[in-house]
Amino acid sequence: MVESMTNAQWRADPSSNAFDEIRSNLVDAAICCIEENGPDRLRVEEVVAVAGVSRATFYRYFTDKEELLVEVMARNSVRLAEELADVLGSDPPAGTPLGDVVIDGIMAAIRMVRNDPFSARFFDPRSAGLTSRLAAATTMISGLIADSMTDQTVSGAFSGRFRSDLPTRQIAEWITLVIVAVLTSELDEQKSDDELEAMFEAFLLPAILAS
Repeated sequence: MVESMTNAQWRADPSSNAFDEIRSNLVDAAICCIEENGPDRLRVEEVVAVAGVSRATFYRYFTDKEELLVEVMARNSVRLAEELADVLGSDPPAGTPLGDVVIDGIMAAIRMVRNDPFSARFFDPRSAGLTSRLAAATTMISGLIADSMTDQTVSGAFSGRFRSDLPTRQIAEWITLVIVAVLTSELDEQKSDDELEAMFEAFLLPAILAS
């Protein structure tokens, strides 16, 4: 008598050589489908057809479509984080106020999403399943930003300029939450860049900069 397999036995082994490659292939396929139809109309049948694998293979590497969408958003979030990290992790010109550096980085990240239709679809507040995807994206973005800020905060141009009682990762999380809040609300459409920058200066900077 053949014993039924448990879900754990059925799922692919993350330590196998092919695990990352096949998952990445499925994510690539999902991105192709999303670029054409958007995340809300993504179907597993289309993903496996583009990836050239069976439906059974898909479920060995992803629990469901939502897990795949979270992975797609996490990968896309790396680009957003890198946009901000490039600003926060670089040496600003001598005498540049740290507040200006922070705001420039935030606006660079927001513009990247605005100008990238693929990214914009994922931050659309009308998108189904947005909450779970944002949770993954926020964790990914804040972690990458924190890593890029650490050297500058400890020994570089930012040394002593952020609040000493706040861990770098917490500051990065606050910056990330501000970006996500703007992108997933009507603020991005209702406010001009100057108005957004004024809001950041009034409400965010006093919370993270040393007095």
